[in-house]
Amino acid sequence: MIDPRTSVIYKRLKEIKKIFIIASSKGGVGKTLISILLSMGFRDLGFKTGLLDIDFTNPSCHILFNIDPSIKPTEEKGLIPPTVNGVRFMTISYFIGESGVALRGQDVDNIFREILAITRWNDTEYLIIDTPPGLGDELLDLATLIPWGEVILVTLPNRLSLTSIKRMIGIFKDQIKLIGVIENMWRQERGIRDIIINMDLKYLGYIPYVDRLDDLIEKFGLEGVYKKFFSEYLSGIISSIL
Repeated sequence: MIDPRTSVIYKRLKEIKKIFIIASSKGGVGKTLISILLSMGFRDLGFKTGLLDIDFTNPSCHILFNIDPSIKPTEEKGLIPPTVNGVRFMTISYFIGESGVALRGQDVDNIFREILAITRWNDTEYLIIDTPPGLGDELLDLATLIPWGEVILVTLPNRLSLTSIKRMIGIFKDQIKLIGVIENMWRQERGIRDIIINMDLKYLGYIPYVDRLDDLIEKFGLEGVYKKFFSEYLSGIISSIL
């Protein structure tokens, strides 16, 4: 049976200039941070930018944004995401708080479709989608519902992450457009740029390792840390993407 939400999702998203799906083959690579930094980078270039967190069992973008729990989407023929740090941000956390939810495959698919169908991005130009780590139902749904979306993989400069990425590429290459890889927690002596290029992937750039990042965010706030440590790298990465 055809899900009526499918056509609604298409109408909601078709006017967005570009949709970037941020994925990783495993957890702990800093994918959520990269998603947020990219959204702030597009924002700084003057684009109307949205960020959607589709990790429904363990959402975390809102934690880095340090969102006031009282902030909620506006109901107007759907849900209009609040603007946080200059970014239009949508997350299931608006509805579940910090309680978390345990979801099975069909439940994940249903919530995913519902969020996409009810969210109004209006004149958003670039949408960043932060996904759960690994190859979950959300990623497979994205490949079906948003086949024009473009995947950006995030990896660490180590062999385990690269091996997992190779596996992921084999699954994704015929389903969705993979535009390249961002290397996170880069250290000069351990860079993997040449390895990525030899895998016939575009190396989009790197984000350097920053010691005690959590402490710095707590001290200076996300915006302060972004400007001090990351903004110059984001401009180069976004140039590679566009």
